Amino acid sequence: MRRPRRRLSWYIIWFVILFFALATVLSIVLSLPFWRINGVKVYGANIISEKFVSDMAKPLMGTNIFLVDYSGLKKDLENVSQLKDYGIWRMLPSTIVIRLVERKPFAVVILSGTSVVVDEDGVFLKIREKYPFVSIKDISGLPVVKGVSEKKVKNDCLPDEIAESIKTSVGELSRFLPPSNLQLEMKGGDDVNLLVEDVLRVRFGSVENISRKIAVLEAILPGIGEDWSIVDYVDIRVAASPVVRYHKRKNT
Repeated sequence: MRRPRRRLSWYIIWFVILFFALATVLSIVLSLPFWRINGVKVYGANIISEKFVSDMAKPLMGTNIFLVDYSGLKKDLENVSQLKDYGIWRMLPSTIVIRLVERKPFAVVILSGTSVVVDEDGVFLKIREKYPFVSIKDISGLPVVKGVSEKKVKNDCLPDEIAESIKTSVGELSRFLPPSNLQLEMKGGDDVNLLVEDVLRVRFGSVENISRKIAVLEAILPGIGEDWSIVDYVDIRVAASPVVRYHKRKNT
């Protein structure tokens, strides 16, 4: 005797019942306190206070980790100029992970007598008491830049052309001179000078062809020797015709 074939509607009804049963179970499981956010882990915080970043995530505490809205946290992180990038992840069952990519200290710029730490793009990392959540413990290994007009600074960032000149100059010079011994004076785009170890003065003139001029300086230094105090200045404003001027010796 043949079994009667079940109608399609029978399968549909049972599928719907099973779907809602599973959805109900899943909803109950996901709503358990077990999944509520109760912790934050911050990685990559070197100059930025870890607590400062953790506090940004406080409004998310107690939120279901699967339903959390990161938009407010992302907006807060994007307003931190010392950050180059960041990432946010869930760590089940109840932790948020924030990974930071910080801007790195590159130079110390003297503005109106105040030391400002900047990164290679000229972004201010630390100035006076404006950024209490930033701590840069040791700046002794950074080159010093003077002569930048404070009037040219906008939104706590150096103008692109000045930042690029500093980045190129320090980058090239660091190949053969310790950055901590370098002091650049940026009087203008056509008047850049360098003081090495507070002894050797170098005139670069225009930032145009700065890489070539620095290569000339690298070639000249071995000929000067280790006693730079005998040199008044090195002039490489014209890279093809460098000049080394020595101090006049007093007659004895």
